[in-house]
Amino acid sequence: MLEKNFYTITKMFLVNLSEWRLIGVRTCESQCLFSGSRGEVCTIEPLHMNYTIKDHPMQDVLVLAMASFSKVLLVTVRPHLKVMFTHPLKGDPSTLPLLAWQFVIIQVSEKDRVIDPVLAFARDKTIYFYQVICHSPQDIQAVGLQKIEVDYQLLNITWMNARVLVCLDRCYVLFQWMNARVLVCLDRCYVLFQWLNARVLVCLDRTEKLHVIDVRSEEELEVIDVSGTQLVYGTSYFKSLATGGNVSQALAFAGDQACYQSVTSHGGQLFLLGTKAVHMFSMRTWTERIAVLKRENKYQDALALSLSFYKGTAKAVIGLSGSQAKRKELVADVMVDLLLEFVDVAIARTPSNGKLEDLEDYYQEIVPVCVDYCLHLSNLDLLFNRIYERFSSDVIAKGTFLECLEPYMQTDRLTSIPPAIMKDFVDHYEMRGLLDSVESCIVHLDITSLDIHQVVGLCWSHGLYDAIIYVYNRGMGDFTTPLEQLLGQLGGALSTGKQLTDVHIKLGNKLLVYISCCLAGRAYPLGDIPEDQVAIVKDQVFRCLTCLHSNKPPSEEPLYPYLQILLKYDTREFLNVLSLAFEEEEFNTAEGIQKRQRVVDILLQVMVESVGFTPSQIGILFTFLARQMARHENTIHVNRVLFEQVLEFLANPEDESRHEERQQALMELLQAGGLAQFNEDRLLHLAHTAQFYRVCEYLYEKRRSYDKILTCYLKDLSRRYHVFTFIDSIMQSQSYSAQEKELLQEEALKNLEDLVSIDCKQAAQTVISCLSRGLADIVSKLKSNKPVLFEFLQGVISYRDAQSSALKPEKNTPLEPEVLELYVDLMCEYRPNDVCNFLKMNEGYRLDEVLQIVRKHKAWEATAYLLEKAGDIQGAFIILLENLQSHLKSLSGQLQAGDSDKGAVQVLFSKTETRLFIVVQLCQRNSANIDEAAREALWFPLLEAIMSPQRKLKNTVDKDALD
Repeated sequence: MLEKNFYTITKMFLVNLSEWRLIGVRTCESQCLFSGSRGEVCTIEPLHMNYTIKDHPMQDVLVLAMASFSKVLLVTVRPHLKVMFTHPLKGDPSTLPLLAWQFVIIQVSEKDRVIDPVLAFARDKTIYFYQVICHSPQDIQAVGLQKIEVDYQLLNITWMNARVLVCLDRCYVLFQWMNARVLVCLDRCYVLFQWLNARVLVCLDRTEKLHVIDVRSEEELEVIDVSGTQLVYGTSYFKSLATGGNVSQALAFAGDQACYQSVTSHGGQLFLLGTKAVHMFSMRTWTERIAVLKRENKYQDALALSLSFYKGTAKAVIGLSGSQAKRKELVADVMVDLLLEFVDVAIARTPSNGKLEDLEDYYQEIVPVCVDYCLHLSNLDLLFNRIYERFSSDVIAKGTFLECLEPYMQTDRLTSIPPAIMKDFVDHYEMRGLLDSVESCIVHLDITSLDIHQVVGLCWSHGLYDAIIYVYNRGMGDFTTPLEQLLGQLGGALSTGKQLTDVHIKLGNKLLVYISCCLAGRAYPLGDIPEDQVAIVKDQVFRCLTCLHSNKPPSEEPLYPYLQILLKYDTREFLNVLSLAFEEEEFNTAEGIQKRQRVVDILLQVMVESVGFTPSQIGILFTFLARQMARHENTIHVNRVLFEQVLEFLANPEDESRHEERQQALMELLQAGGLAQFNEDRLLHLAHTAQFYRVCEYLYEKRRSYDKILTCYLKDLSRRYHVFTFIDSIMQSQSYSAQEKELLQEEALKNLEDLVSIDCKQAAQTVISCLSRGLADIVSKLKSNKPVLFEFLQGVISYRDAQSSALKPEKNTPLEPEVLELYVDLMCEYRPNDVCNFLKMNEGYRLDEVLQIVRKHKAWEATAYLLEKAGDIQGAFIILLENLQSHLKSLSGQLQAGDSDKGAVQVLFSKTETRLFIVVQLCQRNSANIDEAAREALWFPLLEAIMSPQRKLKNTVDKDALD
């Protein structure tokens, strides 16, 4: 019996027709799989088993996918009829559901892969991917893999092969038949497919544009308009026009876009049925894709594409098979030829009439491309032989090539250069005066690629210290020779007694870092020393530093020359280097403890028992020793008498030189605990005698004697101004007791005159905010010293004015009338010209008392203001008029003298004019408020006072002088 199965859609019913022959008779049976009463089936797609896949569990299983407008169904027909999977479908009513099967290789773990069928189904703008997993014919599952949303409506989808799915939307066509017999692959189609691979999807949308999409990132790679293919649509069949249109309105509406039978794929090619031809699309091989870019002179794009093939990151790669090593070898050969051709074309197209800068810019765009791809290929022979030879034919190209190598060397991407190229590199940079760049490159290179003799000579002649150390360390394994020779140079500069140049300071700093690296087991200037050499290097460098004499000592060489050089160059930093070295584990052994003690003994011998070191350097030494003794208890031994001598030396009151330097050294020694065994009272006595007030502050702070610290601030001329901050910090903090604050307050008030002399405003602020017991008490203490009292009250007024605010009156500082009156009294004595303005700008004083004060001091302008304020207009007028008449009399006398200085006359005239304006303003302000007789009593005397001098001078003074 031979059985055949057929599937057909009849009036939207899905029917299975089984036909077989039995005893020569053909028999047929039908079975309804899906009834149109439950929705119209728009498309069906059976899974065609790939029988080349041996032992696949679905060999004997027949699976059918079908889709209606609302859902997708997956049905097993054989061995049993069963619905195994459903999925709802939603979308625009004008769109049809789409189905496509394909067997795909799926990576399930690092080592395991499976080949399973994947169903792609879509509607509107959404595409779903489901893997069908068959454990047995009775156990089949559909597992979701991915969902893609596109921004266009789909017409159709199809798989190009196991890796590429082509979705026909309404806008893309890839291949075209020129006629019914000849098949032509269009160039633009080849370019499109150059990016397709296992993660690429091609979609055709309603506008008949072809979209190439990377499935994993959902990135659209390319779009091509293929509307010219005139795709065939099955509209008449879906609307059933031949049978009178007996279909639903939904199917008829969506049938306008039906093209199920117009798109198919086979053997990695896509076929579209047009009204006049069949159009075919295929993907170019990897070499053809490179060739297309070459023909268009897009060499850099071609190289980038080739590199993606080389690294295995390219998409839709066709024709590149074999093992990974084999594929890389094939691509590398193509890239070499492509690079050489790129260089030849670039040199041939060099601008002939360009400026030097233009030519350099041109080659700077070419050379890095060559270097990059040669490094990607690990083919430096190509770069430094064939490519360099081509660039060497032009001087500018050669120089640019060498300069472009610098960033690759400094980032360790290029660590090996042939000696001949390195020689050209050094010569070029030496010619341009860029030897610092040469040094920074040398320390990144493999030493075997260098001409050591050439590099060492260059480095010594130009002071490239990092390179010298690098070549000796890496090339010869010698860590002490460069140290000895460079220390000799630094010692020679120090011996002259002159200020070190920037070059020698740079050398000294590099030596300190180099010694620190060696004693810590690290390479200089970067990297690490090989583990088997670390102990040897540490020992060699340590012995070099502590050697009694150099290899070829001159007759006048001091003991321990290298230690002396480093200590004189920078005592603090060198001792910091030793401090870090003492933390290494080898100094915790019995031998290491002995070595550390030997260094301490040498330091004492060199710095204390000899001359040439400043007090600051001695203090730094003993600070270092104190810290080391505290850190390594009972393992470092120093005679305590030496600390006594250092203390006496630093606190010697007869030595007025280097005062701050000696104080700082003593401070550091105290903070390090080096003087813990000494009596604090004796230390305080020595510090006071030497005027080391910061040391006194440190000791008083330990005792919490903050009142004594205040005295230290006042005596220390360099820090007097900080006394206010100190008082405020103590009085405003909750960390101090009431008794401590009380003592500080008493001490501050006792030294109030000193505080005022420092800054009267700050002193007033401190008194009001921190020390106030009432201004009256403060004023009574300062009455014996009027200048200081005036400055203090001036500060009080300034502070009050600064704090006053109309928006926040609670912050205003009220002052007693007595205080204001006292201030006016003192102001009349010390600043009489400001009295009147002060009275005008301030309130709160008693009018009668202040009037008496200003009358006592004959402050006529202020007196007149107060009389006017009290309502005595006539009294104010008389005072101002008398003052004006006095000035007029003086001016008349000057004019009558005849031989007076014109400048002095002019000054006196200006003063008289000012007095006149003041009197006139007084009369103007009050004329409206008084009767006629009172007004006459003001204006007529004023007029008479002005006219009388003029009448007297009319006949006795030259008219020009009057003018």
